[in-house]
Amino acid sequence: MSFGTILVSGLAILLALATAIESSVGEWLALSLIILAGIPHGSFDLRLAEAKWRESSRSRLSILAIYVSSGMAMSAFCIMFPTVGLALFLVISIIHFSEGEMIHGRMARGWMIGTSSVVLPIGLHLTGARAYLHYFIPFDLMESLSPFLRLLAIGLAVLLFIQLSRDSLKRDQDIDSNTLQRWICLGAWLLLPPLSGFCIWFIG
Repeated sequence: MSFGTILVSGLAILLALATAIESSVGEWLALSLIILAGIPHGSFDLRLAEAKWRESSRSRLSILAIYVSSGMAMSAFCIMFPTVGLALFLVISIIHFSEGEMIHGRMARGWMIGTSSVVLPIGLHLTGARAYLHYFIPFDLMESLSPFLRLLAIGLAVLLFIQLSRDSLKRDQDIDSNTLQRWICLGAWLLLPPLSGFCIWFIG
């Protein structure tokens, strides 16, 4: 069993137990873990940016300045234009997450998992998600979007179930390990509150 599988399984058990005590306990624990994991995750993203731009004439300092400035600009945009800013942030996140899931160039699978990681925790747990999204999305707009988000989430869950079932039948060691982890993530997205389900995938 790979380290990634052990990590995802351990997180799922930990957050499931915390949620069983009380939903808010699991969500606060998930939020803390996401913040703590976000620091090294951001550092890794910066290293990728440096590697990507290494061939250009940009210095290390200018790359760091661009990276930090883009984060600050995105944050400011979300504050000034909450709904549009959130939509843009989620789209960028889905693109970023999907790229990381494209094993052996499998783009359709990557897009499906990357999109599901954002849509399923929200669309399948709208009541809990509203607590986090109310600043960005007005109540009336959230109510009107709810049926679409729920339907989209259910559709993605079914497609992902089919995709993972097909992957489980294949004999590829790299895909097998990743598939087991994504089965656990799918279960978390279906059963746990929004942040807890997202946390298991994000850290794992």
